[in-house]
Amino acid sequence: MANVERPHLIVPGRSLWDEFLAALRYQLTCTRLKPCDACSDDYRHATDVMQMLAVEKGVVIDIDCSLAAMRRRGGMCDCRILDVEVNE
Repeated sequence: MANVERPHLIVPGRSLWDEFLAALRYQLTCTRLKPCDACSDDYRHATDVMQMLAVEKGVVIDIDCSLAAMRRRGGMCDCRILDVEVNE
């Protein structure tokens, strides 16, 4: 039987969270704007960062479940994800 790896979740306290958060922060601030000014009130940047991490690390990331978990923690859009704390 083939060894099937479960998709990774990008949530606080998990292995890729710090890397994801740093890349998202960079993407939202590399224009020298405040993160809330670069945010489009959606998950465009967060989705891009997760897709990039999946390719870089050679893993499968469950983007929908990761975003749902961030919403439950108050991350209602890209800039609000930056405020999500590790509560575990």
